[in-house]
Amino acid sequence: MHIPWGGAENIYRRVGLSFQHLDKEHWRIHCVCRLSFTNFSPDDRLRSLRNAWKSLVIEFPRLAVRPNGTTSKIYRVLSDETDVENWANESFFVELEKTPGDVVRTLGPCDLPSLHFLPASSEIVLLTSHWRMDGVGALMLLDRLLTLVVLEGHSTIPSSPENQCLRVSPSLEDAANCPPMDASPASTMLKSYANSWIDNMHRQAINASGLPYNGDNTTPPGDTTQETMNLTPSATKALMIACKSKAISISAAVHAALAQTVFSLSPEDDKSDYTTVMAVNLRPYLPPPYNGPDHAVQTYVASIIPTVPRNQKLTEAAQDLTRTYRNWYSEEFIRALRWIYTIHAERLFKSPPKPSGGRPKPPSGVTLSSLGVVEGFLKGAYDGKGKGVMVEQFSFGVTMMTRQMLLYVWTFAGRLTLSLCYNEAYYQEAMAREVLERLRDFLESELAVSLDVE
Repeated sequence: MHIPWGGAENIYRRVGLSFQHLDKEHWRIHCVCRLSFTNFSPDDRLRSLRNAWKSLVIEFPRLAVRPNGTTSKIYRVLSDETDVENWANESFFVELEKTPGDVVRTLGPCDLPSLHFLPASSEIVLLTSHWRMDGVGALMLLDRLLTLVVLEGHSTIPSSPENQCLRVSPSLEDAANCPPMDASPASTMLKSYANSWIDNMHRQAINASGLPYNGDNTTPPGDTTQETMNLTPSATKALMIACKSKAISISAAVHAALAQTVFSLSPEDDKSDYTTVMAVNLRPYLPPPYNGPDHAVQTYVASIIPTVPRNQKLTEAAQDLTRTYRNWYSEEFIRALRWIYTIHAERLFKSPPKPSGGRPKPPSGVTLSSLGVVEGFLKGAYDGKGKGVMVEQFSFGVTMMTRQMLLYVWTFAGRLTLSLCYNEAYYQEAMAREVLERLRDFLESELAVSLDVE
């Protein structure tokens, strides 16, 4: 079955391929979970994880969809258990010597997602191209995986070809029932809305400058990595109380503090405001069944582009951002998604005009994405028939091949985590640590809290 790329999928796919000539993939998602098992022998752990992974492709056939260049995707029906076993042979791996960081850094572009089990540390690593699913989808998929691990008797036998094809999750635009692009007056109005939206996005965020970086315009990317800061549970609680007292969300407070951090680290002659492209989860706004975990394996995410003025106080900025997070949604935005992604792709991938004064400086801003409370999608504790699995540690990130950094924010097990993804060719570890330390300092100073780290 040949499936055309959706607009959002197409952008994620083409961006991911940007560094294929270097055997690297940009924006590939990785989730790492350290697990503790109850009443599982070492052999049981491996067998149960692998069988659960095979069951996932029965429930989520999109895990077996392969890209066909940039023109379409292909789903070949799984005829029997042999087909399922062959898929698992290509996508499930036991890593006896690697760390999770090794797995993330060393795997090149792949046509399939993969699950890696590290028995020595009892960790699993999920890797997936961003076109296949988003962060929330990855969490829901892992939740289902671990639910299956503690169950017995789940099927690894494919359903009928018709059922398999029906279970391949549709593109975001189709799931949202977006109207077609045509010459009708209604579509023309949506096109105008999309043009204005993309104009603003490209003007303020896509080509924004940011932090000073190592190398020049010709420096190729190196290894992807991330720097992480975990607040203690008591510090996380104190931050929650401080934010509540000012009617702001933790994500908005971090966002505003990140803006102050970027201002403090940017060159003196940079007087611009802080604008970032921020992912927002669209699942709550989609009709059933696309608003739930049955369609975890898709990119049901969009972006907003909030701005923090350079002269605005942190608390005021956080209050404005909190309102933006709550009120960004509009029916017009959803209805215009086909036009938005079509126009975005046209501008993003067209050849830029030759500059008159030398090559422009590549963007090096810091973008932000919040997963919220992880347990809302990945429960973390699983019991069944006398066996149990618990997620003791959780980490999330994407591979970065550009000069931009991406800060992920989440809360898991009562701890707020700030995790900064970046490329080692452009930033040293000390710079990434400085970003996180300054961000924490701004939060402490403005909100009058002490934020101890683990």
